[in-house]
Amino acid sequence: MAIARAGDHCREATAIVRARATPTERDEYGRFVRWCAERVADAGVEGGILRLGGRRVSPAERAFIDAIGETLAVADTPSETSG
Repeated sequence: MAIARAGDHCREATAIVRARATPTERDEYGRFVRWCAERVADAGVEGGILRLGGRRVSPAERAFIDAIGETLAVADTPSETSG
């Protein structure tokens, strides 16, 4: 339920941004939101020194981040949570 609501909010925000922002601002907004999602997912990663051997970002978390990127039309960028 929370994931569906988050997707709805993302779509609503995207509609507003598309209506009011320049193409450059839209792209920057999309990259910022995806960056935030990546940081949130990365915050839950567990592990020892340098986070080696710990829990990585789950496939469900990765799919959610990718869905945000698709909604905002933002391509996946290399990050700490990819892979």
